[in-house]
Amino acid sequence: MTASGSGSSPAIETTLMELPITKQPDNSRIAGSQAEATVPARPVLLVADDDEGVRAALEVVFESAYEVLVAADGQRALDLIACRAVDVVILDLNMPGLSGIETLENIKRQDPWVEVIILTGQATLESARQALQFGAFAYLNKPFEMKEGRNTVERALNRRRQIQSWQALELELRQRQIEQEIERVKSEIYATVIHDLNSPLTTALGLLDMMRLDLQTGQLNLSQVDQYVHDARTQLDFCAAIIKRYLNFMRQPTGQKAASDLTQVMEDLRKLIRVHPAVRQNRLLIHVPDEQLQLRVNGLDLLQVLLNLTVNALQSSENNHHVEVYCRHLPPDLVARTIKTGVNDAYLFGERLADERPMVSITVQDDGAGIPASILPSVLSAYYTTKAAGIGTGLGLSVVQRIISANDGALHIHSVPGEGTAFTVFFPLA
Repeated sequence: MTASGSGSSPAIETTLMELPITKQPDNSRIAGSQAEATVPARPVLLVADDDEGVRAALEVVFESAYEVLVAADGQRALDLIACRAVDVVILDLNMPGLSGIETLENIKRQDPWVEVIILTGQATLESARQALQFGAFAYLNKPFEMKEGRNTVERALNRRRQIQSWQALELELRQRQIEQEIERVKSEIYATVIHDLNSPLTTALGLLDMMRLDLQTGQLNLSQVDQYVHDARTQLDFCAAIIKRYLNFMRQPTGQKAASDLTQVMEDLRKLIRVHPAVRQNRLLIHVPDEQLQLRVNGLDLLQVLLNLTVNALQSSENNHHVEVYCRHLPPDLVARTIKTGVNDAYLFGERLADERPMVSITVQDDGAGIPASILPSVLSAYYTTKAAGIGTGLGLSVVQRIISANDGALHIHSVPGEGTAFTVFFPLA
């Protein structure tokens, strides 16, 4: 059995014994929704050929194993791929309108992983070279044996599935690495909280020891005892407040849109970052806002974002430099006016800044080395880092990206090489 034809020539050379035209009933629909729930989705094959005979023949040949879509020209094929997930395309090289090569180029632009088999009756070395250059899987000359066609489509589908498996594995691995990074940062936060608890607890214990010694020597009166107890109670109340706040953070799932007190988070940032080694040789200034603002973001998530950005800023240069963290309350009419466009600017979820709603911007600015405009769009990619080997994993900004995405926020990066970088995060008010 063979298939032939180019643009207007007869397309089918077969016998009824070889190719029964009567379509088989779709048994998967007989049992209703129960059958639909158990029958796995079939792979999708798109046949793009201006010859109606070729389309009809290939549809009958493959319909038992594939969901077959047909298109009479390149533009129709692109429209189908834009709205459907297609696994394999059989594409005629010579069609009216968009040529097969042009259609192939556009298909790969829309979905690089769709496997495309070029079909033609007028093969040339140059057309084969172009097809392979744009990522065609295989090249079939008309007429071709249907067994050869089936084998070629099956091999293309197998490669498509293999690539999908690799992509799923890569995505799972990246997700696990990001989750591990989130847990690592949380562990650092909790370790620093324990460090901060140590000071007031030590002070409280010292006060109680002094009171005990004074009681033993009989040198205390009632007012002095009251003062000792008051001072110790103040330190213990401070510990209780820290523990309570972080327990509340832990009870809220990561990414939950719970309100957080911006002033409190900025105070926590100042306390937590002060013990970081990078602070010692640099100047860090954190402005805690006087205005009480509630943001629609989990407090621990917000603290993670600010810690990551601040540590990155502190490590942006090996030379001593200045890092500043400050906030702005933006009414709806000011949000859109903050948008800057230029070669030194990049946005993440910038479209959210067009919404007419009040937001708060928090900027982490440094006068370090800066980021070249050519690599600015890559900064938010997983594993990207400008730090030396062994210092940065490149996952910190992926964590920032994930938290901003989950909490309806946005991010603006402005950087000039030799002048420094400013990361500005935006979150809506609660």
